[in-house]
Amino acid sequence: MTGKVISLGQVIVDLTMNVDAVPRAGEDVFAGNVQTQVGASFNTLYAVRRMGVKASHAGVIGTGPWASQILQTLENQEIQHIGKRDAVHDSGFCVALTDANAERTFISTRGAEAYGSADAFDSVNPEKRDVVHVSGYTLVHHTADALLAFVKRTTEHREFTAVFDPSPMISAVDDDVFRVMLAYRPIWSCNEREATLIAQRLAALDSGDSCDCKVSRDMLQEIESARMSMRRRLRGCAIDCNLL
Repeated sequence: MTGKVISLGQVIVDLTMNVDAVPRAGEDVFAGNVQTQVGASFNTLYAVRRMGVKASHAGVIGTGPWASQILQTLENQEIQHIGKRDAVHDSGFCVALTDANAERTFISTRGAEAYGSADAFDSVNPEKRDVVHVSGYTLVHHTADALLAFVKRTTEHREFTAVFDPSPMISAVDDDVFRVMLAYRPIWSCNEREATLIAQRLAALDSGDSCDCKVSRDMLQEIESARMSMRRRLRGCAIDCNLL
């Protein structure tokens, strides 16, 4: 590969901590192993840099302490920020609680990355050998308008490779947006749970129904069958199901 990787995804700061159990309403608990680190789509860009590939972040970064940590981390990893800056909002953060059973619970905020204007990605013009990384989280925020505008602008005669990480948020996007992503024909990179949600949505579209993507036990056999046909329904795009 001689091109670069451009991420349109969201970069936020993760506040991670271990607890014996997630507290109930009104309860006070102490946490251990507390860390703050830049995460979300940064993890993809970090992996890219470890492979010696040039990487750029095109998402919106805010103004404030979280944004400063993000910008410093990007600079340290030689990841260029080519996106817009937000002078009003700070970048977002996520509190991640890991309990004694290794179950993780997340509380996320919406920062500058979620409030991008419709032209946020207008200056992003990937070249032929580039790879563009897209996150499903963007599709459930205001910045979705910018992402959909980018998809529309680059659909015809697209020569670069598009990789779509649908995230669990693929269950929350409406049918029209889901169809747009299907038509874009990216490489879909997902874990087992996300693959199940996608398969259910595909089955719902085939039947002409709207899908709320709630999985029940009596549907598992039908969903598993649908997952077997995902490659065909996604029009030949590769699925990278990281079974977690």
